[in-house]
Amino acid sequence: MAQQAFLVNQYNCIGCHACEMGCKQQWQTELNWRYVRHFEGGRYPNPVRLYLSLSCQHCEEPLCAQACPTKRYIKRDFAWMAQQPWITIRDGSVSVITTLGKEYEVPRKLLMAGERFFDDGLVIYNDVSFGEEGHGDYSNHRCILCGLCEVQCPYHVPRLNDKPTDGYGNRWEKCMGCYPRLQQGLPPVCSQVCMGLALDMMKLKDLEADKGLIKEVPGFKYEDTKPCVRFKSLKPALPDNIIETVNL
Repeated sequence: MAQQAFLVNQYNCIGCHACEMGCKQQWQTELNWRYVRHFEGGRYPNPVRLYLSLSCQHCEEPLCAQACPTKRYIKRDFAWMAQQPWITIRDGSVSVITTLGKEYEVPRKLLMAGERFFDDGLVIYNDVSFGEEGHGDYSNHRCILCGLCEVQCPYHVPRLNDKPTDGYGNRWEKCMGCYPRLQQGLPPVCSQVCMGLALDMMKLKDLEADKGLIKEVPGFKYEDTKPCVRFKSLKPALPDNIIETVNL
């Protein structure tokens, strides 16, 4: 499976926030791993209202993984893993080495199916696994609450869960691409519940071949981390006074 990427069609987004709620319910988190932002602009009698649904971009060069001192994030891309000095691959096993030199073996089921690596490029936790019903097992999470993942991410995606109900302590969390669903041939839950069919996940190479897609929209800039998200081009051209408004 090649690098996966989100496709966002703002024409179809109605701002219902079903993607947010579906994600929270599926993965039993108190946080919004996906977030819908609101924008307005234009002038009477032609006002414009837009919505922008975003989550983790599963960047090709994820700074969150580099920044984390306990190395709890990993990108499911064999070529990327092989280039990281803090990742060791030997005999089909993968280990990460923290900034303090402590080594942790990554559970095989998070990275491999049989002898094959998952090469979907999703940036996941390597210290948390998710059950069939969506509950994450955070009992062995290594988050030390430094917040460097959020600071270094140009989109400030990770969010602090300071009131987890599972009793396993505060930690930073983010979207992990619904990888348990993808492994079953199912779409991410956000795209499945979207009433406007505004979200999809596809191979990045297929999206890059589509000349009708763009990398930037109001409220989103394409950064050096190479975010894996593309947008339907908005035509006619948007007015020059588009601003983000309060999300009530």
